[in-house]
Amino acid sequence: GGLMRILHTADWHLGKLVYGVSMLEDQEAFLEETLYPVIEQERPDCLVLSGDIFDRSIAPPQAIRLFEACVLKLCKTYRLPLLAISGNHDGADRIAPAAQLLREQGVYIATKIEDAFSPIALEKDGTAYHFHLLPYFEPAELRTYYKNEEIRGFSEAYRAASGHIAQGFDKKAVHILCAHCFVTGCTVSDSESPIYVGGSGEVSASLFEPFDLTLLGHLHAPQKAGENVFYSGSPLKYSFDEEHQKKSLSIIDIEGKDYEIRRIPVKAKHDMKTLTGSFDGLCEKGCQKKDDDYIFVSLTDGRPVYMPVDRLREYYPNILGLKSEFLSRTQAKSEKKISRTSTDEEIFNLFLTQICSSEATAGDRALFLQAMNQAREES
Repeated sequence: GGLMRILHTADWHLGKLVYGVSMLEDQEAFLEETLYPVIEQERPDCLVLSGDIFDRSIAPPQAIRLFEACVLKLCKTYRLPLLAISGNHDGADRIAPAAQLLREQGVYIATKIEDAFSPIALEKDGTAYHFHLLPYFEPAELRTYYKNEEIRGFSEAYRAASGHIAQGFDKKAVHILCAHCFVTGCTVSDSESPIYVGGSGEVSASLFEPFDLTLLGHLHAPQKAGENVFYSGSPLKYSFDEEHQKKSLSIIDIEGKDYEIRRIPVKAKHDMKTLTGSFDGLCEKGCQKKDDDYIFVSLTDGRPVYMPVDRLREYYPNILGLKSEFLSRTQAKSEKKISRTSTDEEIFNLFLTQICSSEATAGDRALFLQAMNQAREES
């Protein structure tokens, strides 16, 4: 007996802007069209939210209101315990006012290191499940907490925290860790801000060995990170390199030490994808069917195109960015040839050959130099 059903998610990044466009509508759609129906259908025993609830430490008011409405619904409508931690994007001191009062309602938001050392105990048919909520922290915070100068990087910090939690284990309980970090060897995306460049921000999955299950946030691709260690991934795509990721929520059925995981796909209000082709080809495609997904365009034309984004927006209203092969090639060429010592005349010649595909005549050069001299005198 004692089958516990956990709904695991992370990295909501409420209030995030992608190329300056707010994702709040899409995030609200995720809650209304995926999260709540999944809760109603699957009837989980708790919801684990592994950090990066918000996208910035000072979240926009609409993002705070969206999270508030979600917490109220989990509490009042579903009576579903929420076990959440702050991530590296969250303002830990801001996201859980009145944390003690919230706990009485089954809302556990861990924002301080010491929160991890007293587990949240949930019982299912006589089996005790202890959830250890370890919020995101910097190694320096742990160094101060333990007054231990040996703790330099993330590895030492997680080893110390993990060991400390394990010392207090109740041997009869099942132990589940919820944390927010970067496990070595996992798939990363552009939209995650790297905790640190290089290996210093990474931790080994072996540091989580004392736990029966570890549920992580921070990396946006759903993946297994090690023995009994899992990322749920973000529910939405937040950068174009995530376009082929299958976004999902994880349902984990755990009974004692045995568990199985199912991934439930998230159907986004707008998908995110890159379209590659010529300007005319993309217009033609858009004529046949208007596409309101989030689009990044990669233009293959061998010549310059006038105001491509504005003209493509008619068919692709949510175009977020564009790159052009022609311009990239031109830049690569010009970077090779223009140096600090190039004269005005050399730069003018290069401009004409690369952008206008024509050679500068003697008359062109004379006119250009005359204009440059005049500009210099006036300035």
